[in-house]
Amino acid sequence: MSHGRAEAMHYSDISCSIRGAVPNTPASPENIVAHNMPTVPPIAGVSTSVTGFIGFSPAGPVQTAVPINSFAQYRAQFGGLAAGSEMGFAVNQFFENGGSNCSIVRVGASGPLDLAEARTALAALDAVGNLNLLCLPGVSDAAILAAARTYCEKRRTFLIIDADPNATTAAALKNLMNGPALPRSISAAVYAPWLEIPNPLTNSGTLSIPPSGTVAGIYAATDANSGVWKAPAGLHAALQGVSGLAVSVTDAEGAALGELGMNLIRRFPAAGMVVWGARTLVPLAGGAGGGYQYVPVRRLALYIEASIIAGTRWAVFEPNGPALWAHVQSLVTAFLQQLYLQGAFQGSTPAEAYFVKCDATTMTQAEIDQGILNIVVGFAALRPAEFVVLQIQ
Repeated sequence: MSHGRAEAMHYSDISCSIRGAVPNTPASPENIVAHNMPTVPPIAGVSTSVTGFIGFSPAGPVQTAVPINSFAQYRAQFGGLAAGSEMGFAVNQFFENGGSNCSIVRVGASGPLDLAEARTALAALDAVGNLNLLCLPGVSDAAILAAARTYCEKRRTFLIIDADPNATTAAALKNLMNGPALPRSISAAVYAPWLEIPNPLTNSGTLSIPPSGTVAGIYAATDANSGVWKAPAGLHAALQGVSGLAVSVTDAEGAALGELGMNLIRRFPAAGMVVWGARTLVPLAGGAGGGYQYVPVRRLALYIEASIIAGTRWAVFEPNGPALWAHVQSLVTAFLQQLYLQGAFQGSTPAEAYFVKCDATTMTQAEIDQGILNIVVGFAALRPAEFVVLQIQ
């Protein structure tokens, strides 16, 4: 396969399933023309910022995913802000910073979340049809974070992790990044430090809260204003409702931590407090090609993949042959062209920005006979004609 500069092509690890197309028997050209494809709508983009929250709250159903669209609704069902409920503060910050749609899973006991509770809560999120982001506010337990990573990779969900609150110096944050506690994944990112807010429980002093809910709100606002392909970081990613930071770092310390993949929240005189990093927790051994060390590249890939899968489900009822392949390729091409026109890809022409293949070269005869439809999609995330390749099966 050669598109653009093949030597610059990066292959992702994505392999998802669109199985069930009716097995095809060899067809003559006249049979291909005679078979009419169904009238189906264009591929529509799925949501990008539906966020799952898992944690303790003073009220509400236990181990059940409840959709919430405002903090007033959260307060009515889960009791609002309360001591010992880091989730409540995270959800409040989510909505204050641009979030609009989340699902809450309440665990039954206050105190540190245990692994069994976490696994039950993660399973409860299966009820959420399209879950884009996941936050476990205040959780730094390695086993729980590993379980969350596994769940997110299965669901095509992106995990936003809070740094350990005990990492209160640049040296401690460096040790955290180099240690075994964080789950290495291209579908996860870690943020530090914890945030200081005016204490609403006592109306005096400040309270330290985990940053994940605030960051998820920034993700949602960035998606809505600029697109999922825009980094949720920089001077436009200013935090609302935050009065201070639990840890301050120098520019040199911040640069060194950023190279390790730590996404810092920094304070700058002209901009206030902003998210200042958009790196994934790319595995230390081997790294990741195709730009997956960057949050927006990975999230754009997840968005494209989920949208194509949702928009081609009708294909499972069609004969798996050239007529179907051409129709699917046309629909996917139209979807990517719209993204290109919106500025999602690099390149001065569509050929430099993306490609789509769905034909006899993307499937073996055995796969065709089994009704397996393979779609190969490439998009230029960082440089023209250097493609991140999604192999959608």
